[in-house]
Amino acid sequence: MNNITIKGSSFEGNSANKNTMSFMYANAIIKNSEFIDNIAVLRTKGIFCGFSTLIVERCQFKQESVNAPLTKVKSELTMGTYFFIIFDVKLSITNSNF
Repeated sequence: MNNITIKGSSFEGNSANKNTMSFMYANAIIKNSEFIDNIAVLRTKGIFCGFSTLIVERCQFKQESVNAPLTKVKSELTMGTYFFIIFDVKLSITNSNF
């Protein structure tokens, strides 16, 4: 299986119903990229991954602070700000900031 490779990319201010990015049955490498202030209604504002190998290197994950964060958490249906990982995932995260 070939790798999906993302390098030097910025994902900022995206709006999605489910996830900013999804990997299923994939081998993916994300390097030198940033995920900033993305929005999703369900699952995660970041990366959804299942049955895959995902390598994340030298990436930045930022979500703007909100007023009254407990109220915001209660109203959201997402399950992870940066990652939502399900079944059989090999995940490596190095030199990254959250």
